[in-house]
Amino acid sequence: MKITGVIMECNPFHEGHRYFLEQARAVTGCDRLIAVMSGDYVQRGEPAVLPKEVRAGALLEHGADLVLELPLYYACGGAEYFARGAVTLLDRLGAVTDLCFGSECGSTEEILQAARTLYDCEQDPVWPDLLLRYQRRGMSFPAAREAAIRQLTGRNPVLRTSNDLLAAEYIRTLLAAGSSMTPHAIPRTDARSATDLRQMLLAVRPDPDDLQKGLPDPPLPSPEELPAVTRRLLETEPRPVPLGPDHFSQALFRALLGAAGSLIDYVDVTPDLADRIEGLLPSFAGYSAFTDLVRTRNLTRTRVSRCLLHILLEIHKDRLQAYAGAGTVGYARVLGFCRTAGPLLKHLGETASLPLLTRPARDRRHLSPLWQQMLEEEVRAALLYDMTAALSAGRTGNAPLPVEYEKPLLIL
Repeated sequence: MKITGVIMECNPFHEGHRYFLEQARAVTGCDRLIAVMSGDYVQRGEPAVLPKEVRAGALLEHGADLVLELPLYYACGGAEYFARGAVTLLDRLGAVTDLCFGSECGSTEEILQAARTLYDCEQDPVWPDLLLRYQRRGMSFPAAREAAIRQLTGRNPVLRTSNDLLAAEYIRTLLAAGSSMTPHAIPRTDARSATDLRQMLLAVRPDPDDLQKGLPDPPLPSPEELPAVTRRLLETEPRPVPLGPDHFSQALFRALLGAAGSLIDYVDVTPDLADRIEGLLPSFAGYSAFTDLVRTRNLTRTRVSRCLLHILLEIHKDRLQAYAGAGTVGYARVLGFCRTAGPLLKHLGETASLPLLTRPARDRRHLSPLWQQMLEEEVRAALLYDMTAALSAGRTGNAPLPVEYEKPLLIL
């Protein structure tokens, strides 16, 4: 069985994602396609604009046979950890033959060369000190890495765009793991950006007061404004309420107050950044505004937002190190699958070196204490997302929140 793996956030799903899935199938000629998707929180350091169940459903409708959730610690991580978590998950299924990823340059060979260069540089004993030296000069991490590669190789890095750099991390992880998966770069197509679509979705979200009064939801944008595949995400019942970082402002402020004095315990938070966050905390005026306030010339907005999300979700350095040291991932959480995917699930049951969780409440007993801890952290993060969504939609009161353990699988 030829099986292709893809790694996506779908924040939100749009025409570019549909094109990518079509091309992944065409380029590899696969029998089955498995998608690893970020859950309720994404790499840019924000909540996903729509729930993971809605986004996973779009993947299944447009070409995926099986959707697995990328564990929280990697979904919210920088490019290195995001790639390591996703590629390791696919590799440990023991059956994925091909890996497809979006690319601006569209050249698998070019990305492969860049990945090999990066991998070789990281094996050099001077690499950590060299990288740190450039960062101390005020460079952001991407700029410091470029400078370090240039000094060690005498060549300018050929990849600069975010998707190509992430693709190089995918391949670097394949090289480090000795994986047999064959990489394929899929050229990106022109499509309305996810950033534009998120802004549009947040602009049409219903008012909680109107919902409590029984007033109808505001009308959706026309298909000319909002692509059809994205528009359909909002047509399920009950209608999902788009979320942005500012819906988590109060929760973030409480988390920052509670973590005062121990901010450096959280992933990506340096002592200098911890001091800056604590010093600026009296000026806190919301998640987005505080992100802009904390950012500096050598700290990108995404990096700051990601650090704040790590604090909000209590993503600790020592736990990340423990998970990474124990094999990176310890289970594959199934979000949904197609009705025709029975042979695929049976095949994975024979090849995977980690358990597939279809019913976490039942399946968690098969996990070691460490991986049970990871799952519990994900359940808490999901509860925060669901509670925030309920408050934003005016759906609080006697209606109970959905329990992460009891959410039904998507079967389309």
